[in-house]
Amino acid sequence: MTAAIDMLGSYAPIAYFSDYEIFGFVEDTPFRANYWLFNIYVILMFSFYSVYFSTFLKYDWVKRAIRIAVGIFIICAGINLAQDNVFFSYVSQFTYGVGSILTLFVILLFYFELLRSNIILHLHRYLPMYVSVGVMAFILCITPLEFYSRYFKLPTGNDQYVELRRVIMMITNIFMYSVFSIGFIICSRRKRSYS
Repeated sequence: MTAAIDMLGSYAPIAYFSDYEIFGFVEDTPFRANYWLFNIYVILMFSFYSVYFSTFLKYDWVKRAIRIAVGIFIICAGINLAQDNVFFSYVSQFTYGVGSILTLFVILLFYFELLRSNIILHLHRYLPMYVSVGVMAFILCITPLEFYSRYFKLPTGNDQYVELRRVIMMITNIFMYSVFSIGFIICSRRKRSYS
């Protein structure tokens, strides 16, 4: 899904850097930037990771509470996007802030659950551990950066911010997907990945 969203969202930089010779139909529309797409994606991403890591928790009432929190997050993020004219303007700071806190909280609950189980003895063969490390590093690096995306405006530009964001996004994506790949490789060699 992430690759599809990234490919779909690439229409905006292609249009901008080609002076709207390519995808010129979006030049004077709210869709000239791809913030609308990534605002939706961010809500789905944080919701998915929160629910994913909650499935590894032991107590059903905790799982239900997390699912309720995710539902409230989705509703509040949708209200924020509709109310504050954020949807087409920039990536929502509310969505990134609350989504990051929710996901990090669920990952910490997941780690606490690991400490209380025997899986800790075979952690190197436990795929969700690799996923959690990659996701946590991504969230911790990208969330502060997204709080400043509001200050990047197309007409004035901000080359230093764009370059910093590009480098950090590239490094964090490479790290996250490398950790995922290592996890898949290590866990596929064993008959059981302790999931």
